[in-house]
Amino acid sequence: MGSALKRMLLPRVKRHLSPLSLKKIHWHIDYLLAVSDISIIKSILIPSSFREECTIAQSIKELSKDEVLRFGSSDCTCISHLFYFGEKEPFN
Repeated sequence: MGSALKRMLLPRVKRHLSPLSLKKIHWHIDYLLAVSDISIIKSILIPSSFREECTIAQSIKELSKDEVLRFGSSDCTCISHLFYFGEKEPFN
């Protein structure tokens, strides 16, 4: 989960989806995606002029089993922006 306000949303998502060889590792998600067993399978984009990620993260946290402490939330007071839900059926 992250925020890229207004016109930066699509470039940020494209960057995260690009091969690791084409970018410098910078964001927490870059380190996670450097692991060969991990990939992005679904993205939900919410265009906004305001930072909504902390509000959304809090709602997701209430549904999750656990979180990765401070992952993706080093610039705010949230416990995490990466959550674990246990084993689920693959997304369709």
